[in-house]
Amino acid sequence: MILAVHAAAGAALGSTTQNLGLAAILGLASHYLLDAIPHREYSIKQIEVQNFKKSFRDFLKVFFDLLIGCLIVIFIIRQKQDYLLPISFGAFFGLVPDGLALSYFILNKIKPKWLIGRLLEKHHLSFHQKIQRKATSRTLSLIIQFLIVITGLSIVWFSK
Repeated sequence: MILAVHAAAGAALGSTTQNLGLAAILGLASHYLLDAIPHREYSIKQIEVQNFKKSFRDFLKVFFDLLIGCLIVIFIIRQKQDYLLPISFGAFFGLVPDGLALSYFILNKIKPKWLIGRLLEKHHLSFHQKIQRKATSRTLSLIIQFLIVITGLSIVWFSK
């Protein structure tokens, strides 16, 4: 899933509780549940191979994806202002695995590999690659991700 979807889902689930720990757990769990759905994403190949001279477009994609995610989270916060922290925790922890993965791609030449890098390589990235092999068409993937965001916004709207 793209970052905006993870942020929206984590924020929507965070908006259902005042418990910050639960909001964090829901955000993190939503990340892996959403990534279990076969989907496609945009490529950040230049970042992955550390070709930083040609990676400007990849970083731009990530930036705009995060920007859209932040705008969705702000919209959710405006709907449930009393839930600012749980919404923020849910969104943040919904993004953590991909944030760590991006850090890993940028820093993966550091030796010895840091513990988080080894865990990411062994679990998150390999899990993600298995799902990507089963990826749906680009159109169906966009529809699925759009419906997930709409479902998350519905959770916020109807749980007032």
